Amino acid sequence: MNPENSHVAERPPDDLHHKKRAHNHPSWLNSPSTYLLIGAAAAAYLYLFVRVQWRIGDEGDMVNGALAVTRGLVPYRDFYDLRGPLSFYWLGLFFKLFGATWHVARVHLLLTGAATTVFVYHLTRRVVHGALALLPCAYVTVLSIPLWAAPHHHWDSNLFALGAVTAFFGWQDSRRHIALATAGVLAGLTSCVIYQKGGLLLISFMAILVISHRYFIRDRSLLASVGTLLAGYTTVGLIVLVWFIHLGALSDFFSATIATPVNSYVDANRLPYAYSLTSTAFQMLSFRRLSPALVVANAEVCLLPFAVIAAAPFLVLVMLAVRTSTAPATIRRLSVIAYCTIGFALWFSEFHRRDIMHLIYGCPVLAIALCVLWDAVDRRPVVRAFVPWTATLSLALLAVNLGVYAAAADVRIMTRRGEIVMPHDDAALRFLLSDQVAAGDYVFVYPYYSEYYFLADVRNPTRFGEMLYGPGSEPYFKEAIAAVEAKHVRYVLWDTVVSGENLTKWFPAYREPPRDEQLMERYFESHYDEVTILNGFRLLKRKN
Repeated sequence: MNPENSHVAERPPDDLHHKKRAHNHPSWLNSPSTYLLIGAAAAAYLYLFVRVQWRIGDEGDMVNGALAVTRGLVPYRDFYDLRGPLSFYWLGLFFKLFGATWHVARVHLLLTGAATTVFVYHLTRRVVHGALALLPCAYVTVLSIPLWAAPHHHWDSNLFALGAVTAFFGWQDSRRHIALATAGVLAGLTSCVIYQKGGLLLISFMAILVISHRYFIRDRSLLASVGTLLAGYTTVGLIVLVWFIHLGALSDFFSATIATPVNSYVDANRLPYAYSLTSTAFQMLSFRRLSPALVVANAEVCLLPFAVIAAAPFLVLVMLAVRTSTAPATIRRLSVIAYCTIGFALWFSEFHRRDIMHLIYGCPVLAIALCVLWDAVDRRPVVRAFVPWTATLSLALLAVNLGVYAAAADVRIMTRRGEIVMPHDDAALRFLLSDQVAAGDYVFVYPYYSEYYFLADVRNPTRFGEMLYGPGSEPYFKEAIAAVEAKHVRYVLWDTVVSGENLTKWFPAYREPPRDEQLMERYFESHYDEVTILNGFRLLKRKN
């Protein structure tokens, strides 16, 4: 008997339940080789997508921020961004160890995706028996990086969050406080990427500790457990604060990551629930040359996995209500309470922007909770087989569509960060790589595609990787204009796609300011001439 468990007054019925259920698990599901196989399969599928350079604006902010910290620049003071600091230092560590190349960034992304899949499988296997344990990790693999194949703070935050959840359940299984401290540290690191995600995760852990103490295990060390969890979390927070005090950038840190998001981000990202569900589902569909009827059928089947993600919290609540009335013992299982609590915590951590992609970011543990509840329901054999197989087949069809679309990308461009593959040629990038622009030159990309800075190894004359009008933005625009003017920037790439009224496609609440308040546009018109349009970007050259 573990000495740390000597004070336990009663064995929770949930533990006994899972000991009995463990014998029903096929042995291959518990084998270490199964974990390796699942990780390898996820990596092989994700490779189709990470080998391609897609036009994703946020990627530029990530890679440029990571590159900047490897050069000793300070986030928020030397370059402006809303993301948590670990977003840059984590990828920057890979750049420092292996070189600041495009391929290193993609290996980082591939490892993140494969590790996330393995974490989800491990967490599912603890509580779901049979092949059904494979379904949540399949959903997370297909409905994640393939739709947003770029280094991203959401992928990083999910990786640390799932690591924290794994450590927390490891403590439940072993009662070793080192696992609980690890859960607190990893939740703290999650907050260093996305503040509210780590914070809500911590709150869900503490809620589960209290519920466990009150209804399952009369554990006299509740306060010690909560203290251990909080100690790990607050230690990380204190280190971050001390670090930015040491760098003399604490006020910049708070202004960029707290004040600005509170004042402007929520308003600009006010969206209907599951916004862009259909457009996201259909944007990478293949087999468009089929007959119209088959194209429509293909699209409708591929829409189902997205609909499941959007409906997941409501399905969980409905199944909880049904089981509460028909089999209350099921709902009293600690595993059901724990997975639902953590699942909703991560789900709500992405509610600052409620489009379908952010719902996907927040779904990993809630998808497991859905499987836990389904696995506990007494079902007729037809229903038992029909629902999982329908979900699996629709997901498989979507995976094939996405894979065929990604595999078709074959345009190769040799950049100053290594050779990349693209789905279409990029004339603007080729211009930046030409003899007319040397490595290290200043070029200003406006308003929102800073990936060009990284790939062409040119310098951003401002602190800003993206620039959108909104409350409190005027000083930043004036600062950027002064920086462009002071450095006599020769070339500007002005995006005609992600700009102006087009921004309402991604930000429905965005309102373009009146002409006399468009500071940057007026500056361009008075100081630059338009040369041509390359890949949707106006190429501007400085007058005189």
